[in-house]
Amino acid sequence: MKVLIIGAGALGIGIGASLKDAGVLVDFFARGATKDAIERNGISRTGWFKDIFIPAGQVGVYDDYGKLLADEYDYVI
Repeated sequence: MKVLIIGAGALGIGIGASLKDAGVLVDFFARGATKDAIERNGISRTGWFKDIFIPAGQVGVYDDYGKLLADEYDYVI
C-alpha cells in the first residue's frame, strides 16, 4: 500500500510516521523549511505509545503536485 500525506505538520507527521512504522510506503507533500528538514533530517516522532525515527531518504517529500502521478497512491490523506 502507498499513501500520500498532504501536509507535514503535527498531524501529518504523526499519521505518516505511524503508517511507515507499520510497513506502509509513505510520501509527504510539504513545502519550504518543512520539506528541507524532512529531506535533511528525516522524521522523529515521540509519543506516549512509541517513539519513531525515520532516517532521511526513507520517505518521499514533494512540493509540486505536477511531480506526482495520479494513480500512484492507494490513499491520499
